Amino acid sequence: MKKIDIAAELYQKNAGLFRCPICFEAVEVHERSLVCPKQHSFDLAKKGYIHLLKKPMDSDYTKEMFQSRRAIYDLGLFQQVLDEMEVLITTHVGEEELSILDIGCGEGSHLRQIVEKFQTSVGVGLDSSKEGIALATTQMDRLLWTVANVEELPIATESIDVVLNIFSPLNSREFTRVLKPGGVIIKAIPGKRYLQELRDALYGEKGRSLDTADAMTNYAKRFEVLEQRSVYQQIEVKREHIPALIDMTPASWDATDEKKQVLQSFERLNVTVDVELFIAKIN
Repeated sequence: MKKIDIAAELYQKNAGLFRCPICFEAVEVHERSLVCPKQHSFDLAKKGYIHLLKKPMDSDYTKEMFQSRRAIYDLGLFQQVLDEMEVLITTHVGEEELSILDIGCGEGSHLRQIVEKFQTSVGVGLDSSKEGIALATTQMDRLLWTVANVEELPIATESIDVVLNIFSPLNSREFTRVLKPGGVIIKAIPGKRYLQELRDALYGEKGRSLDTADAMTNYAKRFEVLEQRSVYQQIEVKREHIPALIDMTPASWDATDEKKQVLQSFERLNVTVDVELFIAKIN
């Protein structure tokens, strides 16, 4: 089957998860389009995603950046983080018939792996970048990919069991609206030494540790934290993958070309994965 036909079937089965981004009414699938009662219509793209942005949005995230992320994630950079997230879901929610929403999903690797763990689940990946979502459609099994405004979600009220918020801004109003009663949010925040070695190589003294205290405090104020876990490990990145490591993260955007070239001459770089995970429910 073509991607667009696979996607049409998935959206047909899961239309109840969505709402019209213009009038906020429920939607139905008519052939290869999402349509609301007011006849606002949104067509599936040939690659199998749907575009629900009301107007174009600028993005600094390029196709090449998302490709680099995919390459680095395939090395296992986030594997322990995802393993811990899966344990949190199993412990606090369960394993069956879950609807999982990844807000700011990028190229989709994190959502794909988590949905694979929970065999009866459906995953919805949202991102404002069409480039990221287009790459995400290389993975379609039980996955719905949507270009959308992550500040005003085209997701039905009380339709989601698990919201994933990985290194993306916190939107407590919308997260609260879309969660089912008993649903949870999993928030991933970079720890103080996240990619410290990369930042040191590119910026020297300016690459000092991140300050994450405000992000943690902000999250705890808005939701009832059920559990917190810390992930801290080092991953070896060999020379051939260092260019992708540089390109995958906004942490490199302000670095000079000279510093990037020097770093690319390294035989290897041990990088720290330092992430704080929180699982919470609505207060």
